[in-house]
Amino acid sequence: MKKFAPIFMTAVMVTLCLALATACSTGPSLQSEKEDQRASLRDMAKSAMSQLLSAKPRARAAVSGSAGYAVFTDYGFQVIFLGDSKALGVAVRNTTKQEGFLKMIQLRPELGGPDKFRVILIFETEEALSRFMKAGWTLDDAAMATAVIGKEGSPFAGALSFPPGLHVYELDQSGAVVDVGIRNVMFYRDRELDSYSWKE
Repeated sequence: MKKFAPIFMTAVMVTLCLALATACSTGPSLQSEKEDQRASLRDMAKSAMSQLLSAKPRARAAVSGSAGYAVFTDYGFQVIFLGDSKALGVAVRNTTKQEGFLKMIQLRPELGGPDKFRVILIFETEEALSRFMKAGWTLDDAAMATAVIGKEGSPFAGALSFPPGLHVYELDQSGAVVDVGIRNVMFYRDRELDSYSWKE
């Protein structure tokens, strides 16, 4: 039995060294992957906002004068949660360019919903933005009961508007503004991508 002890200890040491090497090598890689994902979300949001303002030029002044915005997509950023795919997004405060990264999950996937979408939320007031970043938001039947559709010619034409000062747009794959089709969804902070506290 004793003759196997050195072999056993050697095997243990090799295993520990391999585990340590793997941990050291994957740490920076994971951080790099997260930063790549943040960069992709920033690019996606910039593109979506450009497409929105091209399609709705009347919204340009209202959007630039708003407290901030958030953009979500399921293009290539799907994460698995309870067997269903979800979307990722980024929120930006206009005055300071502060960022927050978020997720969007569908609460009742059996009801279906749009595929390959981008959803843009415009926060007209600081109150609406801060509330969203602190507590998230659920677009359910109760929220829909308060929704008003922006009339053509108004600054937020084509958006679903909710109190206090939240306006929601949806873009299809081509970048066209379409009727908002998402329902029964919840928005919340992504603790893996968003390691920053949201400052007042």
